[in-house]
Amino acid sequence: MKIILHLEEFLLAGSGLPVTGIGPTLRRQETGMRVAQTGTLENHSLSFSQFAPIRSRLEDLIMSKKNGIYFIPIIALIFLGFLSGPAHSQCTVVGDGAQMVELAVAANFAKPIADIIENYFFTVPTYASAYKFDLCSGATGNFLTEIENAGIGNSPYDILFAANKEAPDELETKGFSVGSSTTYVFGRLALFSNNSGPVIGPDDTDAVTALSADSFSGDIVVADTDKAPYGAAAKEVLMKPNININNQYVTAAGALTGLITVVSDIGQVYTTVLNGGTTYPLGFVAASDICGRYVDNPDDPHIWMVNQSYYKQLQQAAVTLKSQHGAPATTGAQTLLDYILNNTDVRDKLVDSYCYSLPTKKTGKLNASPFLSLFPSVASHSLPSGVPNAILHENPFLLRDVALSHFSFSGRSGALWR
Repeated sequence: MKIILHLEEFLLAGSGLPVTGIGPTLRRQETGMRVAQTGTLENHSLSFSQFAPIRSRLEDLIMSKKNGIYFIPIIALIFLGFLSGPAHSQCTVVGDGAQMVELAVAANFAKPIADIIENYFFTVPTYASAYKFDLCSGATGNFLTEIENAGIGNSPYDILFAANKEAPDELETKGFSVGSSTTYVFGRLALFSNNSGPVIGPDDTDAVTALSADSFSGDIVVADTDKAPYGAAAKEVLMKPNININNQYVTAAGALTGLITVVSDIGQVYTTVLNGGTTYPLGFVAASDICGRYVDNPDDPHIWMVNQSYYKQLQQAAVTLKSQHGAPATTGAQTLLDYILNNTDVRDKLVDSYCYSLPTKKTGKLNASPFLSLFPSVASHSLPSGVPNAILHENPFLLRDVALSHFSFSGRSGALWR
């Protein structure tokens, strides 16, 4: 397994960790895992624990003496503060209203929510004058750790838009939330290859053949399988017996092999692969990152919308938090969430432009009725082995996968995607 860290090389070189090369592709050896340094400091998105060796080294520098005088390098003080800060990849302020609202947003939803705020939410004059949003994106697990470490009532964020339901539910159970967690979308995993990568789509057979044969050069890129739900989903796919031939991607003990490169969140997978050439020719991305390209050409040979029977459903929930900013900020966060949940144009945008599926208001489940009406045999439980009907009712993308594999179907009806 390889891990890509987005840090300046002087920071790694000064950490006291064994370095095997300096330059644009600095590599550091750690217990058999290769670490490739790329990008810039502003793109960091690792948890505090991942920075611990570097921070410890800086503390040693601060406390060292020279001729009886404490030696305090300015760079050490700067980065010691930096390494104690948030674990998100970056923050962007959207709007210029009176009240700042802090958003912790799973990386797959960063672009969609910025689009919603700028082009929909702020078209309401009272909202535009009342709020501005500090949109911080990263891996859900890192946000969860940061919020819990801050303590109840002291969250640095007013709301968490997670890539799973478990994190918001945990915050609610432990008393960190103002209200209950609410599912806002169901996400979709896709496999994306760049122009140097192999043909992987559009059908399951194309992708499985390419992956199982490992006939391409370079690595497969995935998000952190522990901190990012989309990374965990990618690992599930790679563990499938028809893909993980001879444990080429995941060992019998569950560890990723040297054919996999790990980045900190799902947003970084897309950018890494897009610019990765033959070194990083393909990776498991959020469908929201490639949706426009896929809608324009569903037969794109460089996109595989992963069959959803291959991984656990990506049910994405949000929860407002007991933050350090008080009630006005919490009110702003809830106002935005309610708008996303209830505005018809926004809901259509999330489906048509970002390939999400939506929960229905009454039941919290997806509207599969249009699909089932077209395929009575699916509705009457004529399903592939191991695919419960209840799962299909909750996920129209999976319904589509099942139908396409068992029926003759051409064209795309918008009713099936809502």
